Amino acid sequence: MTEPIFGTGKIVSIDSGFCVTAGILHLHDLGVYGQAMIKKRKYWPQGVPGDQINRYFEGKALGSCKSLKKDMDEIPFYVHCCKDTKYVTKMMSTHGLLTTVPDHITYRQKPDGGWESFNYPEFLSNHNHSKHWVDDVNNRRHDPIGLEQVWHTKWWPTRQFTFICSVAESNAVHSKARAMKAPATPQLEYRRKLAKLMLNNRIQDDGSRLASPIRPRKRARESIEREHELVSQPLYTGRWDNSKL
Repeated sequence: MTEPIFGTGKIVSIDSGFCVTAGILHLHDLGVYGQAMIKKRKYWPQGVPGDQINRYFEGKALGSCKSLKKDMDEIPFYVHCCKDTKYVTKMMSTHGLLTTVPDHITYRQKPDGGWESFNYPEFLSNHNHSKHWVDDVNNRRHDPIGLEQVWHTKWWPTRQFTFICSVAESNAVHSKARAMKAPATPQLEYRRKLAKLMLNNRIQDDGSRLASPIRPRKRARESIEREHELVSQPLYTGRWDNSKL
């Protein structure tokens, strides 16, 4: 999935379901920085002492951050951690800083009903922004009508087709809204316009469209169809005279 950006040094934010230490290290070898949210399944991922990290953050202030650095296969490997109210957020990566982002603040409610806040560190801010972009697409393709919910055929290729259609639609609408700096077109309004254009399209099998303007010819048809004939100049006739033909 990340092959198009190999060697670019870009960052890929990965969900906890794909949190594999070997995968993060392999992405680094391919010139891509990966970061994945860490969650304990049956065991903690390789190289992540999750229980020790939890004990270390007991009693720490909300928003406290710390990174565990290791060298794995001669590659710097980080476990970035941030203290939250009921848990410690952990993320594995081969890059990232603990610098707080001034304009990215989050709030938590205290047991007495009051509120306290802290600034997200850079690694967590990047992850949350990426997560919200994905959430925006999912919310768009499900609200108010999700194709996979109303399309009763559950054949696997059909389900994949509905997913691709929904994502393509959502990406197109969001891209148009960002380019025009305007609110996104409501889902049903966009689908009605798209359906009408698809039903009334004039695209032929070869990609051409009916009633499209024809490119004018540069030469008359007679000059194209006329055959050329090579003629030798007769002897003792002097210069060539086209008028005698």
